[in-house]
Amino acid sequence: MTPPNCPDSPLTITGNALTILTFLLSLTVAYLTLTTFTLSAPREIASLHLSLQEIRTQLLPILHCYSEEASLAPSERYDRDGVLGAEIQRVVGMVEGLEGELVDLEGLGGDGDGGNERKGWGVRRRVKWLMVRREVLGRMQRTERGKMEVRLSQMGLLLRQVISF
Repeated sequence: MTPPNCPDSPLTITGNALTILTFLLSLTVAYLTLTTFTLSAPREIASLHLSLQEIRTQLLPILHCYSEEASLAPSERYDRDGVLGAEIQRVVGMVEGLEGELVDLEGLGGDGDGGNERKGWGVRRRVKWLMVRREVLGRMQRTERGKMEVRLSQMGLLLRQVISF
């Protein structure tokens, strides 16, 4: 038995052509999205470095005042549980961990020409950034929340100190 000779109708030919064009369009959009995310990676990492330096700049005076007996002395009397000191150390540790991870991301192999940002930063680093971007941004948000907790604890400690006088 031979199969019947069924020519394609113009409607099925048009449907097949539209399916192929839709697939090609989706590939193009995916490529452009990937390119957009990966080309902004160096600027995004530099922005995170600046934010971490700002957080470190804000936390170091608090840590300095907490450890000295000049301004918050005696800290054991007003912060018996050591909550503020522990929070400061936790946030400083988070900042250092993020800084180390960002330095590792910047240190991945690249093309090495350095003049053109598109080619100089290296495809490998940009793809690596895409893979860890969500985690790093989440850690950055947790660091910001930790900084706010330190500020609240500092205000509470100062209020307890003022009330005790």
